[in-house]
Amino acid sequence: MNTPYYDAMLKAGVAYERFVVAEIAARGTRIERMTSRAAQLEHGDTSIGLEIKFDRRYHETGNLAIETEACNAEGRSLHPEGIY
Repeated sequence: MNTPYYDAMLKAGVAYERFVVAEIAARGTRIERMTSRAAQLEHGDTSIGLEIKFDRRYHETGNLAIETEACNAEGRSLHPEGIY
């Protein structure tokens, strides 16, 4: 079971993904979100390999994160992910 905080962050993240996908589509590039784990492993988070993340504190911190690797669910094994 998710916490209310997690659910709120997930909802905001998905809304932002939809916004970015619509903005990119308006400029002539169609992006499809990959929703299954198998599709994400094969293509990435989207059909063009773009992973969209929402950082609502960006304007406050000025930080920009670019993901290049991630770890498995157990937190042990690193593998390429994001832009690499």
